[in-house]
Order: sequence, then C-alpha cells, then structure tokens
Amino acid sequence: MKLPRLCSRRTLVLSLAALLAVVAATMAIWAAIAGPVTVYRVARHGDTQIDDFKHYPARPLAASDAPFRFADATAQGRVPATETSRDGQPIALGDFLLRNDTIAFVVVKGDALAFEAYYQGHEASSLSQVFSVSKSVTSVLIGAALQDGLIRSVDQPITDFVPELAANGFDRVTLRHLLTMTSGSSYIEDDNPFGIHVILNYIPDIEGEILGFRVVDEPGTIWRYTSGDNALLALALRRAPRR
Repeated sequence: MKLPRLCSRRTLVLSLAALLAVVAATMAIWAAIAGPVTVYRVARHGDTQIDDFKHYPARPLAASDAPFRFADATAQGRVPATETSRDGQPIALGDFLLRNDTIAFVVVKGDALAFEAYYQGHEASSLSQVFSVSKSVTSVLIGAALQDGLIRSVDQPITDFVPELAANGFDRVTLRHLLTMTSGSSYIEDDNPFGIHVILNYIPDIEGEILGFRVVDEPGTIWRYTSGDNALLALALRRAPRR
C-alpha cells in the first residue's frame, strides 16, 4: 500500500525539479539576452505602469517666472459631449474615457484649452508616466534644434549624428523617416519580455542597445509604429550639440 504513495511523492518531486530547471534555464537565457540588471528590474517592477517614473533617476525642472498660460475656452463646448462606442451606440465622453482607463484628457487648440478633465483621483498637478507623449515632445525638440542651428534639416541622415549606425543600414535613414516612423528599422513594438521593447525600458545601457538596431525594410516605404525611432531621435538630439 505504501509503494504507490512513495511513487507519487517521487513523481511530484521530479516534476517540481524539472519545472525549476526549466525556469532557471529560461532566466539564464533571458539574462544572456537582456543582461542581469534588466532581468532584475523587469522581475521587480513588472509591466510598465503610470507610476514608473518613480523607478528612474530624475532632476527637478524650475518653473518659469513668467509661464505661458492657455486661454480657457472650455465653456465654449468645442469638444463633443458624446462619443461613439465600439457597438455603434452613443456614450458620454466622460464615460468613454473612464472605460479606457483614462486619468487625464486635455484638448488644446489655438493656444486655448478646449477641454480639460481628470479622472481616477488625478488632477492637473498629479505626476504620471507620460509614455508616448514623449514622442510629441521629442518632435518639438527637433524643431527647436533646427531653429537653434544644431540640425540643418530633417532630411539629414541619422548617421550625421550617430555614424556608428552606418554599418547597420541607417545611412539611408533621415530624421524625417524617424519622425514619421518609416525608418524600416528592426525594432518590434510588443510586450514580449524577451523583446527589445521591454528591454529598452529597463536596460541600463540604452545607447548601447540603440546602436544594435538594424534596417530591415527600405526607408520611407513602410509605416510601422515604433518607439525605437523616437529613441534614435533622442540620441541625435543628445549628440547634436557636440558636432
């Protein structure tokens, strides 16, 4: 009567050992691909969230003594009060935004606030990870660099600023391609923990990872949403004053 019970226990122990071996092998492969620091950060912090800014080094920005203030045009009702849901039914804009887990929704047109609302306990002064809002900020900074003469034209190749990328096919990629996400780079935007997108969020050597990007499609022929193009623009901005 004891033999089957012993066999069951042995089978359970062997199964657990095999599972641990698979997990250990997976972690080892992941660490080899992304680096141990990146794996630790992903394991500790998990998927990207709106509070991720707390995990990164930061420096305070001093407010202007004479800030620009948008005129308040929210009472003019320039933003529709209803939206259309996926099933084709009208839905109040506020309900629509809450369904999509929105914390802030601001519409600015003609230097005036057309709509401003905050949800889930957030307000105008609340801090939050901005995620891809940074892409718009980066494009504004490219414009400022053009005005300051740090960049001659958006039709300059990215290799004018990052010559190391020429060997990876980027001598054909211009700043305009990066601004319009038509670089044809190898960057894949997904939440695969082994993929470049998650790795770039946590890796300590971002520049080193960026220098590994490659061109896989003819620049200017395919639009593909990719944070990698924004990362390349950021690197160009960082290096522009040194040229």
